[in-house]
Amino acid sequence: MAKTEKLGKESLLTSYQVGDLLQVNPSSVNKWVRDGRIRAFRTPGGHHRIRAADLISFLRTHDMPVPKALAGAARRRVLVVDSDHSHLKALQRALKGQADHIELRTSTHGIEGMIELGAFRPDTLVIAAEAPGIDCVEVCERLRKGGLEIGGLQVIIAHDELNVELSERALAAGATRCVAKPVPTDMLLEQLEQQEAHSLA
Repeated sequence: MAKTEKLGKESLLTSYQVGDLLQVNPSSVNKWVRDGRIRAFRTPGGHHRIRAADLISFLRTHDMPVPKALAGAARRRVLVVDSDHSHLKALQRALKGQADHIELRTSTHGIEGMIELGAFRPDTLVIAAEAPGIDCVEVCERLRKGGLEIGGLQVIIAHDELNVELSERALAAGATRCVAKPVPTDMLLEQLEQQEAHSLA
């Protein structure tokens, strides 16, 4: 089988490669393709070729884990929880050119954001410390102790008037980083790049 390490979004995989990645029989992969569950191309010889990005979409749709070999082909998911609409719009504009690499979702309320966290399963969560209905330190503590392991999720705390006390409490609770608003786009991209490099290590 061809080497499948460090695949890109446009990498094309055979049914056998997909089967090997997912630890399933290639016939199951072909059935998923025939049933329209996985988008695939057909070669002149009648064989299926599956784009890595399409395979990832299938896995996420069916709540299946993404194999480590596909980590580099996946768009990084970012969820921002902030009641400040202007800040959310500014982030959306700043990251628009990164749409091929980043999938951004936003929420303006803490409770809705936590529901979105469970459904969206982001790689990075940005929480505005002053967002209504949310305690950013408590969120970090719950993530560290509860169902979602904070080790696989970067949590960035943002605040209009960041202070030492809040930073120390958030970092002690498990936050990855604390920053003043507006969230620096370069910093966010750097964090995502570091996380991707770690996932491929």
